[in-house]
Amino acid sequence: MCFIYSVQYQSIFQGEIEALKSELSSFLSGIENNSYDIDFNCPPISIRSSALGDNDLLMLHRKYPSEKSQNSNLKFTDRYHCWGGLNDEDSDDLRSFFEDSQTKSRDLEENEKIVLLVEQQSNLGNSWFSERIYPQALEKLFALDPSLIEQWIAPIVSGSESAYYLKLSSSFYSSVCETLFGLEGYEAEALSLYQKLKGPDTFVRVKDQNTEIELIDYAFFKARPSESLKSKWRSTLQSVKTDVDLLQVITLAWYGSGKNWLQSEVNTLVESSVIFDNILAARMLAFMPVEESFNELNSRIENQSESWIRRFFVRSKELWERNSFSFYWFQQFLQADEDLQAWAAFRIFLSCVDSRFWHWLPDFEICLSAKPIRHEFFKDNIDTIKNRIRKNEKPLREQYLGHKVLQSEVWPWM
Repeated sequence: MCFIYSVQYQSIFQGEIEALKSELSSFLSGIENNSYDIDFNCPPISIRSSALGDNDLLMLHRKYPSEKSQNSNLKFTDRYHCWGGLNDEDSDDLRSFFEDSQTKSRDLEENEKIVLLVEQQSNLGNSWFSERIYPQALEKLFALDPSLIEQWIAPIVSGSESAYYLKLSSSFYSSVCETLFGLEGYEAEALSLYQKLKGPDTFVRVKDQNTEIELIDYAFFKARPSESLKSKWRSTLQSVKTDVDLLQVITLAWYGSGKNWLQSEVNTLVESSVIFDNILAARMLAFMPVEESFNELNSRIENQSESWIRRFFVRSKELWERNSFSFYWFQQFLQADEDLQAWAAFRIFLSCVDSRFWHWLPDFEICLSAKPIRHEFFKDNIDTIKNRIRKNEKPLREQYLGHKVLQSEVWPWM
């Protein structure tokens, strides 16, 4: 564990690189020889880490059931709902039949299964089953021996047992994917590995502790923007299903390497004669934190007669302003002379904050460190901020471009 600790904290020297190579080669040989293959009576796992590179080993050791395994809520709509009334007797019986009164105990049981599985894998020698190797360490290793790249990713991108490898080593391959996106000349390998890791076979997903976005998604949008990569970005943009998905894509691209690409995409959509394209452009502008986006939305509102399209543009403008307001009030929280004023600013900040906050928060790092009391207050309220973001983004999770998205709902005709 001391060696793993050293690698995770990036304090790695030449001798340790050789040791890491030997360790990882032995680890992958164990997978090839079926040394770690046991029944997984356990839900998929999420590891919380940091996309910003602030290495908190305690956070890395916190593992959770994936969101999909936790989400057991299902909303049923009575068959009489659309014809003028809810039959209370039928709906109560149906609701009570499907209600899970053991949710908390089941979640506790799943967590215990995760702990047991991690211990079992460690005892079998698979110490990297649910650990993250920092890309900086792998980058040094690949510089020493580039042949390892093709050798290690072959079982995933071209082998017939990719599902088996992803079951036992997906956190390792996530780190490899992050590393390859940052290296010049390995875009094709990175994209192939990324596609596999985004599939259903990945058992352990490494996510940012604040945004809960996978770290490979950050790396995907930070990579050097070639034409083939832009095409993949475009496919990702076209595959979103909710406004919050769109917000994540726009934010990752904006704070990654995709600013120019985003502006080009928006310009194309704005000039299109297809109304859907214009609507999509407006919502994209709402999530792009530059004054030009705000001015473009204002212009569209002024030139549009009263209609649902104009109302959509107005709503998009409000979403743009929400980010601006939260930035302003967080700044006031830090700069206020009196603690009472700071607290009031923080309360207003909570009313408008959304997940874009995590991307511009590093801009305030110096200011935060210069205000120890405010910094402590901020750290004490991290969970409060996360809860308010979840609440404020609820409409974005439930809609896509102004239309309700039916998720986990059962209607008479479905």
